[in-house]
Amino acid sequence: MKIERLAALANILALIPGGYCAYGTWVLLHAQPAAAQGQTPATSLSGVLYSLFAAIVLVVLAAVLNVAATRRHGVPQQVEISPIQAVASAAIKKAPTSPIDVDAFFQTSYSGQLQTETERNVRAMIESRPREEREDFVIRFIARGVVSFVHERTWLTIYKSQILALMELNRKILRREEVRSYYDSAAKEFPEHYAGYSFDQWFSYLKDVPLILEHPGDTVEITVGGKDFLKYMVHCGYTADARKF
Repeated sequence: MKIERLAALANILALIPGGYCAYGTWVLLHAQPAAAQGQTPATSLSGVLYSLFAAIVLVVLAAVLNVAATRRHGVPQQVEISPIQAVASAAIKKAPTSPIDVDAFFQTSYSGQLQTETERNVRAMIESRPREEREDFVIRFIARGVVSFVHERTWLTIYKSQILALMELNRKILRREEVRSYYDSAAKEFPEHYAGYSFDQWFSYLKDVPLILEHPGDTVEITVGGKDFLKYMVHCGYTADARKF
């Protein structure tokens, strides 16, 4: 017979002396009238104690058998979570979502011969940090690299006239026609370069990066990214005069 069945049988058998013990206790508590009439109680104190002892032994035996069964079969597997439980758990503790499509990045980004060597160097750099600092270090390192990449790409594609407009917006909010004056001045000085580059395209570039924000009423304001880009220029020693057009 399996150990689990023996444990169950011991639990069931414990009910018999346990029930008798409860019955005997009740009888003894209500035996005074019967004793006064010279009648013998239906049970005795010794019988109750023996029943209690037997019930305890059987319960302890069942507990021992249950422990033995657990050790024999190992730790039981966790119950599979139902879909409803999974949804409820996610609602209580929602996992953070990434604003960057990492899978798309790995599929479309360049991976050349330097990939393996660079990964090895990055791994060595991370492992050189204390273990408790590595996660924060990696996050800070990647974030700084992303910001530098974005600003450097902007620097390589932005026009001097756009930088001048951005510098003025850093001082105050301008109306759309005031921003356009920077485009018109550059288009007049370099007509061959602005012939196929309209003001809407010039203005959309600043909005799409985004370096500026256009409000209702044709008012234009610099964004946090625009301010940060100007700080990046100062950090790198870049000036508007270093860009043409």
